[in-house]
Amino acid sequence: MIKEQVKEILKKVKRLQNGDISTAMANMGIKYKLNYGVSIPQLQQLAKDYSKDNDLAFLLFNKDIREAKVISSMLFDTELLLSVELINISEGIDNIELIEQFSRNIFSKSSKLVKILPVLIDGNYWQEALAVYSISWGIKNNLNIQEYLVNFGIDKLKSINSIENSIVKKAFVFMLQTISNINEKYYSSMIELAKETDNKSINTDKDDIFKEFLFIYSK
Repeated sequence: MIKEQVKEILKKVKRLQNGDISTAMANMGIKYKLNYGVSIPQLQQLAKDYSKDNDLAFLLFNKDIREAKVISSMLFDTELLLSVELINISEGIDNIELIEQFSRNIFSKSSKLVKILPVLIDGNYWQEALAVYSISWGIKNNLNIQEYLVNFGIDKLKSINSIENSIVKKAFVFMLQTISNINEKYYSSMIELAKETDNKSINTDKDDIFKEFLFIYSK
């Protein structure tokens, strides 16, 4: 039954394929073994035809097909996923699109996020970026652990100097913006922290993150 659903989903995906989008994504460095170029809104609409089912979602996620992986992020029953399963999923995420989809749809909504964050943040750079994006979406969506996520994210940013990957840098800038949007108090504290760093004579990757935040976000 589930295998038939996978075939059915992929058949629907093929009908929606767009070669121009697929080519454009590849030119942007977002590469998959197979990419039909179906838009995210179309995939969201397609996913609505199916109930959340982790067996189905894992079968889709394990396909080397962009659309199958993206749809899986919409079909996982987040609260039924074990911590080890979330970590296993994180190991299969290797581009910015999947980071954005899974951080928003799965990781930020999981009650196990607090438990797995230390593992993700110390993983490879894809996992680190996934962790930081998940912090940001968790701040937006989960008031119960909002303060914890803010403190965890800022403490991590303060503790690092070298960030080799541009996607991780982008993730931290997004996190600073997200924290600033909580309320005026957080906005002021983030601006103050960024300016304090900007006034130092040393120049590190961490400083670059704060400078970019100030450039695009200060009033």
